[in-house]
Amino acid sequence: AEQTYYCKDIFPLYADVTTTTAILERLKGAEAGRIYAAPPSVASLMQTSLDSAQVAGCRPFERTAIILIGYQNDYFGADGKLHQVIDASARSVLANTTRLLEAVKGTDVLLIQTPIIFTPDYSELVEPSGILKIIKDVQAFRAGDPGSDAIPEIKAYGERILSVPGKRGLNAFTGTCLDGLLRMEKVTDIVLCGAVTSVCIDST
Repeated sequence: AEQTYYCKDIFPLYADVTTTTAILERLKGAEAGRIYAAPPSVASLMQTSLDSAQVAGCRPFERTAIILIGYQNDYFGADGKLHQVIDASARSVLANTTRLLEAVKGTDVLLIQTPIIFTPDYSELVEPSGILKIIKDVQAFRAGDPGSDAIPEIKAYGERILSVPGKRGLNAFTGTCLDGLLRMEKVTDIVLCGAVTSVCIDST
C-alpha cells in the first residue's frame, strides 16, 4: 500500500488504467527484488560482443533502457502540425529507430516512450517561448487529438513499449515518473531516441 501511494503521488495526468497498472506492476516487481534485467541496448551494433559474452556466461548491457521521445503523429505524420520541423530527417530517424527496436524487441531491454501531451487550453504553458510557443500556436499535441497519438510504427509494438505520461515540456524527466521507474529497474545505461536532437534529446 505504501508503494502504491508513492506511485500514485508521482503519477501525472493522463495515466490511463492500463499504463498505470503496467508501471505499478514493474515497480512492485523491482521492489520485491525481481529486477527486470535488460540485455543489449543496440544489438545490431554490438553482436560480436554479445556473442562473446554469452559464451563466457556474462550478460553485458544488463540494465539498459531505450527512451523514445516525440514519436507522435504531429511530428511524424504526413499531415502532422509540426511535420515540417523534422521533414528532412523524419524518414531516416524512423528507419534507424525501427531497426533498433526490431533488434531488441525479443530481449529484456526496457522500452519506454514519453509522449508530450497538453490539455486542450494549454494551461500548462505560461508565456511559452521557442518550440513550446509554436506548439501552442499551432495547437499541436493536444489531449484527445490524433496528433498527440503515438505513430503506427510505435503502436505496433503494443505493451512491449511502456508509455510514461506527464511530459509537458522538453525534458522527459520533468513532471513524469521516468526517474523513479529507471531507478526501480536499476537501469545504468540509457539510449535516447528522438526526432529533434537540439530540443527534447538535449534537454532530457
